[in-house]
Amino acid sequence: MDLFYPNEREKLIKYIRENHPCKIAALDIGRKKVGFAICNTLVKASVARVSFVNCSLNSISQKLKEENIKALIIGISMMGEEIIESALYIKNCAKKICTNLNIPGLLVNEAFTTTIADSILRLEGMNRRERNQKDDSIAALIMLDEFLEKL
Repeated sequence: MDLFYPNEREKLIKYIRENHPCKIAALDIGRKKVGFAICNTLVKASVARVSFVNCSLNSISQKLKEENIKALIIGISMMGEEIIESALYIKNCAKKICTNLNIPGLLVNEAFTTTIADSILRLEGMNRRERNQKDDSIAALIMLDEFLEKL
């Protein structure tokens, strides 16, 4: 399946509408952790899930398959409209996961989502260790919610 760039958002929206209702997920991919959030397009309510820590792409793909995910939103670092070179790792991971599952994915600008997530968790009174365990999944939730607003 295809991995769409931010300017191709409408292609993924069309796919989701054609397959409605379905489950979609968002991933905030890092070198050590992968934040994970999921929603059902019928109710458009997102839920943050436990982050994957030191997991292989195959393990992540398997979990997404078990959840019957039909499309992915993947956060990637961008400078304006351009994907920055350090984000190629994320792009490659996203491509492998989408290929493994034969589902489409959309790269979205993840700017400040982890910072926003950390602030939210700080307001909840969580210490640094607790925030570190949840911030990437909350960042994925933020990206998924932003996408759902346009769906």
